[in-house]
Amino acid sequence: MKRILILIVAILMTSLWSSSGTFDSSDTINRYRVARQLVTEGQIIVSSYGDAESFPMFKDKDTPYSSPYIAVWGPGQSLFFLPFVAVSHLAVKDIPTDPRQKERFLIFLVSVSVFFVSLALNFWLCMKLALILNMQPLIAYMLAVVANFGTIYWSMLKEGQEEVQLSIFVIAALCSFLNWKKFGDNKYICFSAISVASALLFRLTALPFLLGILGLYGAEIFYGSKSQLSQAKSLRSVFLAFGVSIFCVLITIGSYNIFKTGNILRSGNPLSEFSGDWLIGIFEPILGLSRGVVWTNLWILPCLAITIYAWKYLTRNLKQSLLFTLFLFTSSILIYCKYNDWAGGSSYGSRFQVHLLPLIAVTLGAATVLFFREHFPTMLRVTKYRLATLIASVLLLLQIPAISLHMNLEIFQSYRLANGVSKTPRIENVNHVQMRYANFFSKLINDKVVNISDIDLSHLAGNDWERATRWNYLPWLSEGRLSLTAVLWLRGLWVIIVIASIWSWLWVFNKLPI
Repeated sequence: MKRILILIVAILMTSLWSSSGTFDSSDTINRYRVARQLVTEGQIIVSSYGDAESFPMFKDKDTPYSSPYIAVWGPGQSLFFLPFVAVSHLAVKDIPTDPRQKERFLIFLVSVSVFFVSLALNFWLCMKLALILNMQPLIAYMLAVVANFGTIYWSMLKEGQEEVQLSIFVIAALCSFLNWKKFGDNKYICFSAISVASALLFRLTALPFLLGILGLYGAEIFYGSKSQLSQAKSLRSVFLAFGVSIFCVLITIGSYNIFKTGNILRSGNPLSEFSGDWLIGIFEPILGLSRGVVWTNLWILPCLAITIYAWKYLTRNLKQSLLFTLFLFTSSILIYCKYNDWAGGSSYGSRFQVHLLPLIAVTLGAATVLFFREHFPTMLRVTKYRLATLIASVLLLLQIPAISLHMNLEIFQSYRLANGVSKTPRIENVNHVQMRYANFFSKLINDKVVNISDIDLSHLAGNDWERATRWNYLPWLSEGRLSLTAVLWLRGLWVIIVIASIWSWLWVFNKLPI
């Protein structure tokens, strides 16, 4: 019980550092408002994105912008937010305050609740997966820490995106499969089916989850050590569980479409065009210097090298988990590589691989630990705590440049933008995100604030012009109150504080009696 309490406190304390600043994101607010209208009014009467002017590139498409609800998300995210909104609405219902202030407080309350619940679920599932893969409790805790705090997963967690829930469902499905292998109980097949079906409710591009899990079950049924009678029974259970789950998903999506548009086959969601280049779309999310998964999660490189070298020492369960992870990652890259406007704001990025990073961290981390267990058994047995803290510290220290790169990428791009203002009135290859800090840098470079109206941004797609003039998140920086160096140093110091905090929790966890 003591360890459970320590884990809960550790999760809360080490996540506080990243639980502020982005809870007012447009994604979170939109999801909150959609769910709130369902709770308070029983229907959705306000569009999440506004009118068709928000999507001028889709004006000529057969998209019902005049329908009551045109949000681009599936029913899963709205359903996920419903209980949080309902409870929060009841909690502040009788508070005598200005309605606008009450709404802001509700948004914050819902966002924080979703953040901590999602983080706790994902953290627990990462630990569970590591334990199933024969990791010691301390090592399992270390891997869960790296999976949740040593990746850019935490950044997406604050934005209220579907990737957060997708990570939970994919790990839950894999854990259920491994438990089914161990215990032979068909209830775990149902758990896997429910997890995969839930992922499909959040995003239909989670179809590789379904194919991957079915592949694992099929390989184990037909090529595992099971009798023909057991094979037939397991096969029937798989078909029944997944068939019923997928049928329920289709019914839910169809009902949701009828509710939104009046047509069971029309979701009302505008679809982005395939406008990207195949090679760039495959290369950039993995190795691109801007937002490649490898560079924003530097621990992948050494762990991947060790995993390949130590493949023959890995257990069957771990090999299956690694192959499943590789299949999902490859599928994700291939699905999104042609979407030029997705994956992080009109540029290629790693957003649509974020939901796999905790799974990648646990599987590659477990393979790394097995490598040390095989080649350095004495050190692993005698100084278990020191090895765990050493691996955790090294992996997390590798994240200092990665996190800094991810957090400050837009700042450096905006520096280029502001520096170019005095050279040409037309700035190419810029989006609204890069305009956020432009005024600040122009103040440093040219000793004047950028007049955005003097810049020709008419070539930007959609309503980026409006966003560029409205989204200036740090006006106080443009007044020279804080230098760029101070910003970077403060962020670097914050990362070091977080690593020290996680290290201290590892020490406390190790000192508790078993």
